[in-house]
Amino acid sequence: MDKTTFSGWHLMLDAIVRDPGWISSADKIGEFLTGLIPRLGMELLDGPRITEVDLDPSMVQSDLDDGGITGYCLITTSHLSIHTWPLRNRFCLDVFSCRRFDPQIVIDYAREEFGVVSESAHWIERRWPDAVSVEEPTPTAVCATGRAV
Repeated sequence: MDKTTFSGWHLMLDAIVRDPGWISSADKIGEFLTGLIPRLGMELLDGPRITEVDLDPSMVQSDLDDGGITGYCLITTSHLSIHTWPLRNRFCLDVFSCRRFDPQIVIDYAREEFGVVSESAHWIERRWPDAVSVEEPTPTAVCATGRAV
């Protein structure tokens, strides 16, 4: 028997763009997010909220933050978020909603707006484990050290 409860749909899109100028503008990122919402038949609650981190070319060859833009919108059914790394020609976009949406609309819109040349998309139906009743034993989580938490 499936002991989970449905919690929503989550699209994760990781992409490479031809021209980093397309993902270097806070205004462009905000317009993209607000333009995506009606395409999905959703409603904006708050945002877009945009934060820019100064670009630092010396960090590109490391795993450290080389700067970019992060933006998000809260929608009536959850959220949209995007993180860009213009110096690497990359972005990551998440759309999570408890209301079903067509992931292809998101992918096509991102391709069109940002000049995507390569992408990886993951579509997940998210689920919570059902609540444990008082008669059932409480599950034990194990941390990376192997100790129960």
